[in-house]
Amino acid sequence: MRPSLKYFIPILCVAVMGCTDDSAEPSVPSATEDRDTQFNRWAYGQMNHHYLWRTDMPDSLACDYSLAPNEFFKSLLSKRDRFSFLTGNDSFTGSSELLGQDYGFEFQLFEDLIGNVAAQVLYITSQRVADAGICRGDFLEVRGNHFTGRRVAPDAGGIFAYVDTPLQGIPEIGDETPSTIQYYSIIDTGTKRIGYVCYLQFESSLDIVSVLCYFSVNHIDELVLDLRYNPGGYVSTCRELGNWILPANAYGGIYQHCEYNDIINAERTAAYGEDFCNSYYEYPTGTPLEYVDAKPLQLPRMFVLTSTHTASASEAAIVCMRPYMEVVQIGETTVGKGVGSYNLRDKRFPLALQPITMQYYNALGETTPDSGLVPDIVIEGTYDTSRSHIGELTEPLLRAALTAIDPVTFPPLPDEGARSRATKISPIGEPSFVVKFRLKNVFSHDITR
Repeated sequence: MRPSLKYFIPILCVAVMGCTDDSAEPSVPSATEDRDTQFNRWAYGQMNHHYLWRTDMPDSLACDYSLAPNEFFKSLLSKRDRFSFLTGNDSFTGSSELLGQDYGFEFQLFEDLIGNVAAQVLYITSQRVADAGICRGDFLEVRGNHFTGRRVAPDAGGIFAYVDTPLQGIPEIGDETPSTIQYYSIIDTGTKRIGYVCYLQFESSLDIVSVLCYFSVNHIDELVLDLRYNPGGYVSTCRELGNWILPANAYGGIYQHCEYNDIINAERTAAYGEDFCNSYYEYPTGTPLEYVDAKPLQLPRMFVLTSTHTASASEAAIVCMRPYMEVVQIGETTVGKGVGSYNLRDKRFPLALQPITMQYYNALGETTPDSGLVPDIVIEGTYDTSRSHIGELTEPLLRAALTAIDPVTFPPLPDEGARSRATKISPIGEPSFVVKFRLKNVFSHDITR
């Protein structure tokens, strides 16, 4: 029997940025205390009420409330916690840092053996950038927090050297609103029609639903979902993705079961009933106007491409669909995050909390392990962009999926899995799309992050 809509309310509420709860504050801060101390006292109360591992927190009397907020927050965290963080109170308003800007492409910074830095283009989100001659796989010289306008490439000795083809100007900050769809196509083998989509973020479901409807009216037989550049997003969009892909027997079945701490479990059980912690797959309603005849794909299996930065809702899509269909994972082991969070803030303070507040499970009681989801077919170097573009039939991850589907039409490439990039250069930090995802507070929407 399908549950009442009221059971979805608490799950969807915590997925909205800016949820706040002042009821857990232990006391009203003294007017004589400085702002950091006031914030720390408020933070302790919030954490003691909402934090998944609240029983691991130090006793309130043992805390040093005079610490800087960042240090105080760290002092409250469980040793099991890899993901809680402080963030700004209100939407992110911009950054002077290179990684926080939108240049119309996403990139990974690398350092050579003598300290030179360059950004390798992972994918392009703007026609403006494509028209400027920047291509996926290019290395662009970086000095300080700025691009210089010069292409470089690592030589055999692991040193970046200038190349002959100049850029048409220095990459500039743009004002485009990129789609969450990087690329999609239908690959027709003659006997099968294979839908391929590279999906960048679980934002509003309109983008991905439109692509799936396109696949539906064109009658695909197989689906390849590329999540290598997807760090997560809305839990509701993740469930909607499943609604459009899963076989009919999934409707009415559990999408996620969420476990909170003892206080939140008791509060929400009293308010919403025993089933508050469950959300369910359901037959999708409503389609884009151009696809009014689209029906759910209802596939028996799909192929998912992953990298070491595939996380959160992307991992949940794999874990939570596996009870109902075969999900073949190709690429690299994912981040490993079977927990979620929501945002806690108070208008008095410039900082907000993003603590882990729940652990999720699929219909079989399985979650994403801390060590990540291990691929069924391992292809190393998923960020190696020097050989082919996203969507090309020679691109290693896509090719591995096509080989698994139709090995006669798509035999393995001779060098599949081999690293062509010079190994003497070293990646610096996280890719730009992961940094921007965090800075823009997308985590605040993301119960599966």
